[in-house]
Amino acid sequence: MLRKSFLLFFVTAVLLSIAACSTTVPEEPVLETPEPTSLPDATETKIVSPTPTPVTIIETIEPTSTIAPTETATPPPVATIEPEIPPIDFALAHDLDGYVELQSAILQQQDGKRYLAYAVRDGEIDTNDPNFRSSSEVCRVAFFKWQDDQLDYIGSFPAPVYPGSTNEASPYWCVLIDWEQSNWRDPYLSYAPFWPTIQSENSEEILNLQSAGSDINNNGLPEFAVEYQYCNNACWNWGIVATHFYEIQPDGAVVNITADLPGAVVPFFNLVHDNHPGTLYLYDWGYVGPDSVVDSWWIYSWQDGKYVDTTPQYADDILAWGDDWLAEIQLKYGTSLEWLPPYEFSQILFQYEKAGLQDEAVRIFSAIAEFDNWPGSDVYNLCYLRIIEDQALLALQNAQPFSLPPNVVGFGSAGLPPECKDLEATQ
Repeated sequence: MLRKSFLLFFVTAVLLSIAACSTTVPEEPVLETPEPTSLPDATETKIVSPTPTPVTIIETIEPTSTIAPTETATPPPVATIEPEIPPIDFALAHDLDGYVELQSAILQQQDGKRYLAYAVRDGEIDTNDPNFRSSSEVCRVAFFKWQDDQLDYIGSFPAPVYPGSTNEASPYWCVLIDWEQSNWRDPYLSYAPFWPTIQSENSEEILNLQSAGSDINNNGLPEFAVEYQYCNNACWNWGIVATHFYEIQPDGAVVNITADLPGAVVPFFNLVHDNHPGTLYLYDWGYVGPDSVVDSWWIYSWQDGKYVDTTPQYADDILAWGDDWLAEIQLKYGTSLEWLPPYEFSQILFQYEKAGLQDEAVRIFSAIAEFDNWPGSDVYNLCYLRIIEDQALLALQNAQPFSLPPNVVGFGSAGLPPECKDLEATQ
């Protein structure tokens, strides 16, 4: 009986196997992974305007299924088909001769007004050319009003320039940000040497970040966001990326509301300090060498139609950060400065200065700079530490801003500076 049952089972299995093999299984399409550095096409940009600004969400939807819904099925949501963004009309944009379109985006308001933004780039440049030097005209962002199939040119903006603060004062490229894409959150490098004191977990809600739109100052007027890259290759810190926000005014004009800020809005996870609307971190570039950066930040808030420096109001937060920072430094006492560049200690000076805590900053730095804390250190590192302290004491005495430490490139190549000649005996 057992053998008959097994035989019956075996025959049945064979027949089922033959039937399965005769069925054609369609192959799944192979999805290509885009290059990480490629810029999105205009057709790839989903545009949504921020809430609570008076604009309408525009989405692209897949064709509705032809299968009739069952009694328990939920009908598909009603959505507006995204209009196809026309290519930029260079005939209207008279100031963009020689530029090529990189990217486009759209915002539509509830009254039906549409606004288009285009990132464009000088078509003659080659950033791979070793002799290439960037300028504010490398890329521009252009704006149009689009109504009743008619395009009206509003104007274009050159790239913001940060002279004397970075390896390159002008950017290499610019791109319109889509906040619903994950790329604005992902660091371009494998580590982050700088993170501000407090990271808000709901930056998107506070700043009304939705697709290509935002309302970072919560005044009901939407903005396009443009990201500028200030380093062509081998960038070592986030300071080489800056975001600027171009706000559409009630009369249809466009204003860069972040144009006059002294630092950069870095378009990663830590955009805002707290839940106060319009409170932004501003990254302060402080280069003392090609790969040597002193990190600090301001806290700016939107008040009376503009951003103002409110960092001193957050002095308690800065002091709490300083306590943690100093505790980390003190753990390294008793080691050599060889693997702990002394210019990094000056971070306490610049961060406390922004909060109006200069006296406390110099007191802490002087305690750190005691040579006994760093046995076995190279005499040039000790000299560098002394120069930073002397500069800070002089600035405090004369009520002057702190100055950056000497450039680390070539420091000591001509021997010890005069202020460190007494250290020669220790060599």
